[in-house]
Amino acid sequence: MKKIKKFFKTFYKAWNILSDNEPLILCSSTSYFALFAVPAILVIIISILGVIYEPAIISGELFSQLEEVLGAETSEQLEEVIVNMREMDPNWKITTFSIAIFLISSTTLFTVMQKSINRIWEIKPKPQSNILNMLKNRLFALVVIFAGGILAIASVLSEIVVSFLSSFVDSILGIGIIVFELMSRVVSLLIFTLWFALAFKLLPDAKVKWKHVWIGAFLTSILFLVGMIVLQMLFLGRLDDWWGGVSSFVFILIFIFYTSWLVYYGAAFTRAFIESKGKKIEPESYARVFEIKEV
Repeated sequence: MKKIKKFFKTFYKAWNILSDNEPLILCSSTSYFALFAVPAILVIIISILGVIYEPAIISGELFSQLEEVLGAETSEQLEEVIVNMREMDPNWKITTFSIAIFLISSTTLFTVMQKSINRIWEIKPKPQSNILNMLKNRLFALVVIFAGGILAIASVLSEIVVSFLSSFVDSILGIGIIVFELMSRVVSLLIFTLWFALAFKLLPDAKVKWKHVWIGAFLTSILFLVGMIVLQMLFLGRLDDWWGGVSSFVFILIFIFYTSWLVYYGAAFTRAFIESKGKKIEPESYARVFEIKEV
């Protein structure tokens, strides 16, 4: 009972921490940059993983996963954008310029996320922090992007295994569908938890222990999966009546905004959890702590 009470106290404190950091502005800016970065991120993931495996298969499986989250119509429009981006003029100058734009736009999104989490954790880089730190941040952003692609493929492979196991269980007990749904949700929860943990660990200019990061990442994943179901129930198939031809675009914005809010709430919860242990989040050597005060 004591632990439950402590959890809700931490949950409420995290809400206050996020509220003090203007979440509407944080989520709006993240949504804006994400709108331009998502296609570039998908192109990078398909291109990198395409070196290891057939790009067409990678692309198909990736959009199959997106269809489950965003719906068929939104996923198809996003896939069309990706196809157009990948079929640009093969001229080496245009290709080089395109790669540079893809890298800048995709890593800029994670730089925005980094600054937002830094703000929630009351940490900022020192004024004299050099270009090496900026390059390190961009590199970490690419690591998070690549990890997201690997986890997306891992999700597909895990669903194949789960489907096989559920068929086996169904042949014996006749409850294969229930087993499949349950195991599929559990696998998704684990994969999202791992990705959020990587983001909380690598992006901010802070020293945080893995054991603290897992708590916030796990909570964020639970809220994400629940929210995903709620958004699909509320909006999928209904936005056409309100927004017509741009309904897919609107749904992507709503989805990104909600996901951004969850990520920042997860960061706030991580901070609240660490502080509940009587500790503080420590900055990296090239960063410093700041405090927001009302005067």
